[in-house]
Amino acid sequence: MVEIGGVLGALLWATALLVATAGCGAGTVTEARTPEASPPSSGGPGEASREALVAGDLDRAAELAGEALDAAPADVTALQVAARVALARGQNDRVISLLRDAARPDLVRLRARARQAMSDLDGAARDLAAVDGQDPPDGWADAMLPLARAGSALDCYGTTGSERATLPFVGRSPLPVVEVSIGGRSTFALLATQADLTIIDDDLRGEAGIAESIDLGGLVMANVPALVRDLAPVSAQVGEEVGVVLGLDVLLRLHVTIDFRERWVVVSTAGDSPSADVAAAPFLTLGGTFLAVEGRLDGTHDVLLAFDTAGPFPVAIEESVARSLGHDVEALPPFPGAPSSSIRTVIIRTLAFGQVEIAEVPAATGLVPAELSELAGAPVAGILGAIAMQQMRVTLDPEGRRLLFD
Repeated sequence: MVEIGGVLGALLWATALLVATAGCGAGTVTEARTPEASPPSSGGPGEASREALVAGDLDRAAELAGEALDAAPADVTALQVAARVALARGQNDRVISLLRDAARPDLVRLRARARQAMSDLDGAARDLAAVDGQDPPDGWADAMLPLARAGSALDCYGTTGSERATLPFVGRSPLPVVEVSIGGRSTFALLATQADLTIIDDDLRGEAGIAESIDLGGLVMANVPALVRDLAPVSAQVGEEVGVVLGLDVLLRLHVTIDFRERWVVVSTAGDSPSADVAAAPFLTLGGTFLAVEGRLDGTHDVLLAFDTAGPFPVAIEESVARSLGHDVEALPPFPGAPSSSIRTVIIRTLAFGQVEIAEVPAATGLVPAELSELAGAPVAGILGAIAMQQMRVTLDPEGRRLLFD
């Protein structure tokens, strides 16, 4: 059993980082979140593609959406599904091509997500402004529009200085907290793949906008769009004064290696060739901004798992998933260090993702936020946290769209 003590309480903010940046759901086609096969569709190929996405079968969803669009190029459901799958796979040019004539607010916002992922903030600003205030509500769009406008005339996310830098963990937290400099002011940064946008503490910056520079040990990223939030709860749980949460927008524009075992981070503008014994796992960016992997639980249940470098737990799974694995949730023992006795422990016999397989993994139930799948735009069964990687070195390889483990 992994003992993580009081740090588990940090889950209350760690899994809320995406909520903090997005504000609310991004517009979703999800309903069911249990890891079961897609049910037979009662509608046409467009509706069938939606049902496949609801079940988490992205390959089947893409296939059915393609068939629907071949028959009816204006099928809105098929367009949305095809665009969501393309976003998840990093095929941003395809998203823009699919939605080039879209006028519906939900589709225009998907197109804006693709533009933002390509650092085309001017195009994202135009798209978001065109449907600003229109239903359905979209918290990501509300947060992103002023940032996109502020960065539309700038070269955002460009790098200068060193091509490679090594930063040691600070403090005693098992999470990746390192020292950085924002606009010449030193502070501590938490690397969090479940924050879609970078967040700066309100003591360092008065309002959301463009951070002129973030210095990562000599590698400097310029003009970073950033939200402003009170990070005091994060600091309290980490045990260090965190001034910035580096989100996926920054982390996937660099090559980042987090060595949880030796407690250091390497950031670089170009990746190294991995050694032969490195295990790889392809990653998805659900909704364009939500990092996830396709996993298998106990050798039988295929699921989508969020990947959270700031998750202070091994794995968190939905109670419905625990039940589908054959467990009586109410009879499970409490999770060590949990803030509530309703948070239970279930042992996952095998957890596999890509070429990685971990045996006897303790997972917590009762912690996964109800809005997680809505925010991701696809059914997410749980969260793979940092504690599961405490003996690993993890590299984010954005060009290869994979995570590397050794």
